[in-house]
Amino acid sequence: ELVTTESVGSRLIEVDEVEVGWVSRHSETMDGDQLKASNFYGEIDRNWRLSSFSALVRNVSHGRLDRREQDELTDETGVEEGATEIRFTLPKGADAGNLLHDVLEHCDFGNPEWTVVLPEPLMRFGRLDARDEPALIGWLQECLDTVLPTIGIRLSDLAWELTLRESSFYFPLEQVSLNALVDTLQQHRQTDARIELPDHHTLTGMMHGYIDLIFEHQGRYFVADYKSTHLGNRLTDYNYEALQNNNEEHFYDLQYLIYCLALHRYLSTNKQDYDPEQHFGGVYYLYLRGMKPGSNSGVFHTAISTGLLQELDNLFTGREAA
Repeated sequence: ELVTTESVGSRLIEVDEVEVGWVSRHSETMDGDQLKASNFYGEIDRNWRLSSFSALVRNVSHGRLDRREQDELTDETGVEEGATEIRFTLPKGADAGNLLHDVLEHCDFGNPEWTVVLPEPLMRFGRLDARDEPALIGWLQECLDTVLPTIGIRLSDLAWELTLRESSFYFPLEQVSLNALVDTLQQHRQTDARIELPDHHTLTGMMHGYIDLIFEHQGRYFVADYKSTHLGNRLTDYNYEALQNNNEEHFYDLQYLIYCLALHRYLSTNKQDYDPEQHFGGVYYLYLRGMKPGSNSGVFHTAISTGLLQELDNLFTGREAA
């Protein structure tokens, strides 16, 4: 290829001489009066968009959590028992979440090799004193060694090939009624309290997201998500009721319903003998600050029925289930 480089001000621009020559030759043979802009007579669907869980709940108020965080900031009773553990003292915010997610995305649960997987995430997100690294490793190992309720295994029991990490998905939105989605979410929560979602009354386009972890156990497939949420400085602050409340406050239950539909459709397409009654396992939301072997804290889990999966499938194809 014939490429030259010309200096223009402080920038360098590459000019393809073959391309320039083609334009100039044709310009010489065309009369300027012959040039005419084409008219566009098509229609652009302004309602079509790429959506996500975050987009659906972007303007939802999390009032109760905001008040709790404010209470913690103004608490004058001193440091709570156990607040010196790194699981509680690791700063809140995106850096902590990204650090923990990044490490767990790349480590082999059964053989984590912390000295290999930790340095790069720590450089990007950690800002930890080197003396804190052993405590961080100990905490992460405790997360891997915590038994998951109902199935009785630990993350450290899962071979790498039985997991998918940070799985990206897209699926179509075909005139999805947000009112119908709210009704489905209310039924799942088993509440009469009306749920309000912002944004449009219908969704058209594509739903996009990333699932932290999908794993298989005894032929059943599970959705899992890591949460670095700080709910308090005691393990008891991460009991099941507290986790369920946090899920609903932040609409994480809507998040995992979307994730479950993505996994359900993936299995429907890629597993020949797929039967959701037999193969779809359920959901685990792992609140890492509360996970400790023998504590019965830090793990939110729920089953997802075949009927709910079918209802979601119908809803997201523009058909409401009977």
